[in-house]
Amino acid sequence: AGWTARARGRIEAVSGDITLPRMGIGQSEYEELAERIDAVYHCAADVRHYASDENSFMNSNLLGTQEAVALALKGNVPLHHMSSVSISGEFLVKDPQKQTEFAEQDFYIGQNYADNIYVKSKMLAEALVYENMEKKGLKAKVYRLGRLVGRSADGVFQKNPESNLYYLFVNTIASLNALPKELADLTMDLTPVDFAAKAVVALRGCEMTALHIMNPAPSPMGKLFARLLPGLEMLDAQEFQQRLEEAVNRDKENRGYPLLNNLLNNYRRHFVRIFPVCLQTRECLKRVGVGTENLTEETLMKGTAAILE
Repeated sequence: AGWTARARGRIEAVSGDITLPRMGIGQSEYEELAERIDAVYHCAADVRHYASDENSFMNSNLLGTQEAVALALKGNVPLHHMSSVSISGEFLVKDPQKQTEFAEQDFYIGQNYADNIYVKSKMLAEALVYENMEKKGLKAKVYRLGRLVGRSADGVFQKNPESNLYYLFVNTIASLNALPKELADLTMDLTPVDFAAKAVVALRGCEMTALHIMNPAPSPMGKLFARLLPGLEMLDAQEFQQRLEEAVNRDKENRGYPLLNNLLNNYRRHFVRIFPVCLQTRECLKRVGVGTENLTEETLMKGTAAILE
């Protein structure tokens, strides 16, 4: 429906596998494809933030990027690489208490990127893009996406939500009907997927290499969840931990409870001290006529409410 129906005559699917040489495409078909393309938009990735299989992440996110780079070089066309603002990490390894911003021109600033397999894979993938720009003349742009949520138009979310960290987090908070007070003031970037797609296309001619596609004014968790879940209780750390442990004992198969417990433990050990910003990207968006009307509190609520079971 909608855009898909209108664009059907312009879309041609090619079966392949980004983790295989030539993306699993036959030699002659690959050669023909490289001659026909005008650009490569590399959006395929394993976006689970909580899995432990490093090989899977590296195959999808690093080898996949390597194949996207190879295709762009073969066709002598620009690569538009989708990365993540989460490569900013949470704190500086050598100075964990120091607060700092992470801007578009930043890359490795000493952050703890290696603590999370997903973040590590996206960091290494970006490094691969920059290496090929420097050594092989690859023309590329990197779009660091924020935490993607449902479309601002109707809240529709991804088809496999159970693999999404935010989906699990929201549904776990909903099932507990409680939020720890220590998270109430922590801001949470929510970026509707349709806004991100519009921004990526509009910014293809921007002079910057890396861009931050994210909400410039993220909402505090306490405000967001209080509106989303009427009657939500705000509990101190000890009370919340007790409720969480009781839930774990009742439902040992629920992946959300141990995941939330791990997130809380990480947060308590290392408060977030690195804050991604998107000031330069916003200026570029203004110049190409893309506003932030999709980032209102109402549209973000709609996109979040849609993922509740």
